[in-house]
Amino acid sequence: MGSPPQGYVANVLATGGFLSAIDSLSSLGIFTPDGNESVAFEGSTNGDIAILGRNVTTSKRLISLGARAANAQSYLGFWSANNEIFFDVRAPQTQFTVDVNGIGVFRVQSDGLRLITGKVVQFPDATGTAANTSGFGLAPIFGLDNRSGITAADGSPIVLYAVPAGANQLFDAAIEIDATAFTSGTATYTMTYTENGVSQTIPVTATVINVVSGVRRLIQPDPSTNITVQLTGAFVATVRLSAAVMQLA
Repeated sequence: MGSPPQGYVANVLATGGFLSAIDSLSSLGIFTPDGNESVAFEGSTNGDIAILGRNVTTSKRLISLGARAANAQSYLGFWSANNEIFFDVRAPQTQFTVDVNGIGVFRVQSDGLRLITGKVVQFPDATGTAANTSGFGLAPIFGLDNRSGITAADGSPIVLYAVPAGANQLFDAAIEIDATAFTSGTATYTMTYTENGVSQTIPVTATVINVVSGVRRLIQPDPSTNITVQLTGAFVATVRLSAAVMQLA
């Protein structure tokens, strides 16, 4: 029968060459008449149900189905020792991960698309040339207050964002108030945060109808502190409030 192809220990000989063979990892290979492997099916000891691959000996895979005991993940795609691009389905009912070079990049979950590692690296500039981004690449909105038809002050501050641990976090903060109906008084809308251990405030006021008052600035709040907003004052008016906190770095 001759020798089996490299990496295989048993084979079935067909007219003109090998039809199939099984290697030491229980991989079933199907070959062309000249002995070149065309496809392989692998049942491994780490919990995979099946792997459909192009070449067992070079660790290239096209499809892996099943649940690995260690991390409960399955793959659809291609990988080798030097290059990996595949879909990694860990919990299909809630998330879907695109993996590049073995690193989870984007994940789609029930609450939206998540950037797991890295950042959005490049955008085309005005000339169409790819330009590198800084910081997060795209500024995620972590805090948002967007209300209208408000006729009474807030009873207590509203937490826009609880700043996590970590030094040198930079945020783009914006706050705005507009009276859509006004009789008397002053409505004050204030954003409060802590920087270098000191409470900082960004107040805006409404004292007449249809005059928008707003402030936008960069802030560096201390880690493990809150960014809050609150409407205060004695007024007879209807106001519209908006505030947002976006992290840049």
